[in-house]
Amino acid sequence: MIEARKGKEARLSLGKQRILQMLQEAPQGLTTVELAKGLAASPRDVGGRLSKLAAYGEIEKLKGLLHPVKTKWRLNQNWNGK
Repeated sequence: MIEARKGKEARLSLGKQRILQMLQEAPQGLTTVELAKGLAASPRDVGGRLSKLAAYGEIEKLKGLLHPVKTKWRLNQNWNGK
C-alpha cells in the first residue's frame, strides 16, 4: 500500500512539474483544456491540480477581456516558493 502511495505522489509531482514547465513556456497563459491536451489528461483532473497550485500561490488565474469565459492560467509573477 505504501508503494502505491509513493507511485501516486511521484506522478502528481511530475504532473505539477510539467504544468509549471508548460506555463513557463507560455507567458500569455494557457487554458485548462490546453494544459490537459499537453498532459494527455482530462480537463477535470488538470483543473483540480490547477486549483491547488493557485491556492498555494504558484500560479494565478487570468480572465480574458475578449473571452471572459475562457480562463487562462499563468505562473504567479510574485511567487517566491516559500
